[in-house]
Amino acid sequence: MFRACLLAAQRILNQKPPEQFIDQTAEALQASPAELNLVSSWYANFKLACPFLYNGVCTIYKQRPLACREYFVKGSAEVCRGERGTAEVVQMPVQLPNALAQLASELEDTSAEAVILPLTLVWYEQNPERAERTWPATMVVKRFFEIVKEMASKNSTAVVA
Repeated sequence: MFRACLLAAQRILNQKPPEQFIDQTAEALQASPAELNLVSSWYANFKLACPFLYNGVCTIYKQRPLACREYFVKGSAEVCRGERGTAEVVQMPVQLPNALAQLASELEDTSAEAVILPLTLVWYEQNPERAERTWPATMVVKRFFEIVKEMASKNSTAVVA
């Protein structure tokens, strides 16, 4: 499995991301949703299977992870396989990975960040101390629900307006 992760990471690192993400200046880090979609499309074009799947079954979790369950799609299954068809993502008032990212950034006093799955092990090797930190569970759960409530309230009014 480690080998599969490394091969996936190597395949990604051998490709160049969209030009505006090569520049690491403050301006380049203020990406618009359209620019972020370029990166998303660039990554999606690799058509990498999750390195933790074996014969279509997750080898890590008995239940699908949040990131795998986050998207509800209506339409034809052919689109998921990269074939012709139509599919539409059903918009939710809160994206839980965003809520978790905000919670983590608040707890660690850092900006929100995401690590694509094939690079997770590399990220961990560079940040082992972050995995050792702990916080009171009650405080973490309470703050998480506050964040979800704030996001749901904000997004619900934005949809209605």
